[in-house]
Amino acid sequence: MQITLENLVRTYSASSSTAKDVHAVQNVSLSIPSNSIYGIIGKSGAGKSTLVRLISLLEKPDSGQVLYDGQRVDTLSGKNLIQRRRHIGMIFQSFNLFSSRTAAQNVAYPLEICGTNPTVIKERVAELLELVGLADRGNSPVSQLSGGQKQRVAIARALANKPDILFC
Repeated sequence: MQITLENLVRTYSASSSTAKDVHAVQNVSLSIPSNSIYGIIGKSGAGKSTLVRLISLLEKPDSGQVLYDGQRVDTLSGKNLIQRRRHIGMIFQSFNLFSSRTAAQNVAYPLEICGTNPTVIKERVAELLELVGLADRGNSPVSQLSGGQKQRVAIARALANKPDILFC
């Protein structure tokens, strides 16, 4: 899926009258071809996280456009936004796993909320846990996993719905 950004702008308003507005993203335009890996690098405070949040539809730009395969997606809302997000995988630095669920239940979660057949869920979870080297840890509570194992559960969960785009 090709991602195109056209003149993206995102400014955060100052929280007090003495602070200045933060211009996190200013007129960013770029094209990321399908089936490619792109990295965003820069100094602390350069706007990397904000740019990824805009591209991944977690935030809306103040102006500009985000397009997936030529279709504008930054203006989506409601059910259309939810539907689009189901085709996006996200791996966060802080895992964001459910502590009340096992490793397998965490991987199953995105499939459950999409209404996937339980038999299909079970097969997909087993496949993904095998892929990330945790086939023997599916029934383990998250609290019993190491940091690296938690990150691999998060990776498996991000891949569960076979996303078109994966943000890490």
